[in-house]
Amino acid sequence: MTTNEVWEWIRFACECNGRSDIAGRIRLEWSNRLTSSMGNASKKAINDYYVIRLSIKLFARASDEERRQTVIHEACHVIDGIVNNTRMSHGSGWATCMRRADSNPERCHTVSNAGLVKRFVYTCSDGCVEHAVSARMHNSIRRGKNRVCCKCRARLEYAGRAS
Repeated sequence: MTTNEVWEWIRFACECNGRSDIAGRIRLEWSNRLTSSMGNASKKAINDYYVIRLSIKLFARASDEERRQTVIHEACHVIDGIVNNTRMSHGSGWATCMRRADSNPERCHTVSNAGLVKRFVYTCSDGCVEHAVSARMHNSIRRGKNRVCCKCRARLEYAGRAS
């Protein structure tokens, strides 16, 4: 998938939600640092624009459909944030935007990140999955940000350093 194709999906999500003007407020970045998530979206308050960051490493491993879903997913965060004046979350406004763009409102991807650098291991309190996370996410959790398992939604608990 090329950058032009990514922009096509961003514009598609905006048009499906009746807000083609939003695409002009989005900046696209490719990241080598993202190794857990396929992408993320954030607002830059200073200039009132939004950034969609996509993982170079995970995009290389993903199918065309997984890439498409990720781009639409992140674009819908931006659309929801602007239209509903909300923080970027996986709430009902975001889910509605996803459905309008003919996509399932799913939170987590299934692309394998095996072999990518992960330093810390967390388990969910239900024990269904082991999560290897980056130092950045580990520090975020340590500062009090609650993170939950994307399968069972139970809180993540520190299990030790990755081997």
